[in-house]
Amino acid sequence: MRTLRGLLGGGDRFGSQPFEKLSKAYRLAHQNVRYFYLASALYVWLILPDLHDSVLFEPPLELAWPLKWAAGLPILAVVDIISVACASFAALAFWKPESLVWRVGFAITILLCAAVPVSLGAINHGFHEWIWIAFIFVFLPATDGEHAGRWSKLSYCLTFGAAQALILMFYTMAGFWKAFAGFMSLAKGIPGNFSPDALGWTLADRMAQTNTQPLLGPFLVENSMLAWPMFLGVIYAQLVAIAVAFRPSLHQAWGWFLIVFHTGTFLLMEIAFPTHIVILLILMIASPFQREPWFRWNTLLHLPLLGRILTSLLEQRGTHPNQEELHALSDI
Repeated sequence: MRTLRGLLGGGDRFGSQPFEKLSKAYRLAHQNVRYFYLASALYVWLILPDLHDSVLFEPPLELAWPLKWAAGLPILAVVDIISVACASFAALAFWKPESLVWRVGFAITILLCAAVPVSLGAINHGFHEWIWIAFIFVFLPATDGEHAGRWSKLSYCLTFGAAQALILMFYTMAGFWKAFAGFMSLAKGIPGNFSPDALGWTLADRMAQTNTQPLLGPFLVENSMLAWPMFLGVIYAQLVAIAVAFRPSLHQAWGWFLIVFHTGTFLLMEIAFPTHIVILLILMIASPFQREPWFRWNTLLHLPLLGRILTSLLEQRGTHPNQEELHALSDI
């Protein structure tokens, strides 16, 4: 972890009064874990009728591996039992998040619930982040609340930070393939993701295939040059997201940007990501490690890659950032 922080985080550390800040981060992390299980209970209860209806008439199933054990059993009863159990475990984990039994129970049953649509030949991406976070939170250490020792607090915060890092890694993976496809197109001399019309083509193709009329889609198809900087910004924000996990001063900024991105996918393509937005609110917007104030001009110096460029430009103009900010620029 120290190696990763040195590589991706630069000098964005706790700074002064680290033990006091650790205690605050621990309290907020513990609070956010409860928020996660509260949101989980709501999420599962909302999808419970859909899971029930999806197998109501016993459609042909190709059971995914988490449900292989259910072969030969009445599938409607199986689905109702695991979904109600999942919602119940989420509620119990909200009530007592320190209970390993409730956290393990929720992690296993949310995986089983996610296997239902897969067994029907569909994939519900809304489950994926929820499953990963649920299994990471299984490893939260047992603590004594406010009386927890320093190592317990560090371990708790590290586990919460691992959930943040994993979710941001998913965005980096998405950004990597967008950038990779763009560079391959440039190498071949054909239009691609870095072309001015890239987003416009994507939106037009989506609307033609699905016969949808998103609110802003037609406008940006006709004015694709306005969409170009937006698309480049999305690729950048996704590509470097994993570095943001190690830069607490950027947690809220990236959280808001990614929420705007997911809102944009609905306004531009009529693809909604409500579960992703909830996860970003809990993990990034309410990040226990965020530096305050969350927006200031010096924060720009912490931007992955761009921060170093900005610092070089300031030095050339004779406007030197202070030593603390310069130290924070030992990034990738």
